[in-house]
Amino acid sequence: MKHSSKILTIIKHEYLIKVRSKSFLIATILAPIAILVVSVLPALITMLSMDSTSKKLAVLDESAYFGSLLVKSDTSRYYSTQESLLKLNKDIKNKSIDGYVFISKDFLKDGKAEIVTSGGGGIGYVSDIENRLNNFLKEERIKKFVTDPELAKIMEGGVNLTTKKTTEKGTQNDFALVNVAIGYVIGFIIYFMMAIYGGMVMRGCIEEKANRIVEIIASSAKPFEIMMGKVIGIGAVGLTQMLIWGVTGLVILIAVGPILMSQMGGSLPINPNMSAQANLLQMISITPLDCLGFIFFFLSGYFIYSTIYAAVGSMVDQEQDAQQFSLVVTIPLIIPILTIGTIIADPDSVIAVVLSMIPFFSPVLMPVRMTVTTVPFWQMAGTIVLCIGTFIVCTWFAGKIYKIGILKYGTKPSWKDLVRWFKTA
Repeated sequence: MKHSSKILTIIKHEYLIKVRSKSFLIATILAPIAILVVSVLPALITMLSMDSTSKKLAVLDESAYFGSLLVKSDTSRYYSTQESLLKLNKDIKNKSIDGYVFISKDFLKDGKAEIVTSGGGGIGYVSDIENRLNNFLKEERIKKFVTDPELAKIMEGGVNLTTKKTTEKGTQNDFALVNVAIGYVIGFIIYFMMAIYGGMVMRGCIEEKANRIVEIIASSAKPFEIMMGKVIGIGAVGLTQMLIWGVTGLVILIAVGPILMSQMGGSLPINPNMSAQANLLQMISITPLDCLGFIFFFLSGYFIYSTIYAAVGSMVDQEQDAQQFSLVVTIPLIIPILTIGTIIADPDSVIAVVLSMIPFFSPVLMPVRMTVTTVPFWQMAGTIVLCIGTFIVCTWFAGKIYKIGILKYGTKPSWKDLVRWFKTA
């Protein structure tokens, strides 16, 4: 049997076993939900809870006006008091009150106010008080000091900022926040896919080695062929899952498009001459070339990490023994997640360009940059070449370790053993 046919047989075996399993069906349904919960829910909760607080504060108002406005705006959080500052501070120490807001007599002119508590409690109440008093102060200053009605109306208006981009089709709206959200989600999806399927390769190697199945397979195929067949087969499973999610997401987008657009119509520039679905697709602005880029970076990242995971799996007989070596793989996987915020904040900065072109980080960070900015051709081409080159080097390195490690039993190798295996393989 030729080398290619042996690898194809192993690929087919790995692919069909994984795709037909119940875990694949469950993961295909539940994984998108889990990814959304992990990546989107924390940010959403933070946004919703920024102004929340369990504190109820007394309001001591020397201005004889702004305090009453603050209390009326939310009686569940604020109440008026006429106690002295000395008494209020004593009450805080005795824990009979949470704290108080002191508004000075000249608040209209200098805008000075104080919040006094026993400390702690987060920043939600600070943000809430600041926003409310700012609005009250702005309105009262306009009433007091602006006599021209037209000027007062102008001053009451806020900033109406839109972003646009120039393309070959002309100038059009640039939905930067939408692109940021998409890039954030795509980065997390690729990270999770690489970690999950890379770990699956490692566990598969450990199980086959522990059950001595690999000895049977090794009698008809070389260790390198086994490794490549397993890596490519499981990678095909991951790609299948991504395609299912992509098609499902598109169907859902078409179905719920009108509802989403009706909710966002007041806050985003919508083209009335286009359908809701067309408006959504314009907002997302992901081209078929972008989709190919996402697929390439997922596959390149998966192949880079899965070959290393396969080598780790071949070294040990039990999964807990793999932790010492898998840490070397885990750290480069986590770093891109920690730097996504930096990439999104300034995707064209030197640090963003450098990080996104490092092959171990590129699979997560380059797709994020692709959604939030236009990546120059030389950077994209250079990153693709570097990723392919890194995969070749990782395959060569992992193949040497895998060749000896997959047939070693009973002992967990040291780093010196790995160097010796690498030299002798």
